[in-house]
Amino acid sequence: EEEKTSKVDMFSFGVLVAEVGGEKPPNPGPPFRGAGRNRVFVPEDERRASDIAAVTVPHLADLARHLILDQPFERWSAAQVMDFFSTMPT
Repeated sequence: EEEKTSKVDMFSFGVLVAEVGGEKPPNPGPPFRGAGRNRVFVPEDERRASDIAAVTVPHLADLARHLILDQPFERWSAAQVMDFFSTMPT
């Protein structure tokens, strides 16, 4: 289980961006593929690929991709998100 830090909030924000940008509730694929000993974890960016593809604003899709990463240390921080919005074209 992931430690409860602000990076969990950033993941949730990424899901929210995908939902608002795609104008529908997120519908991620299954978390695992295979069965028994052949069962493997499916990365979040793969599970949520159709949600991200439905985002109609490319910059928001890019933002979501930076937030829904499996590893918390790879996700953007709130400061990085603010920087992203400050440089986003209007």
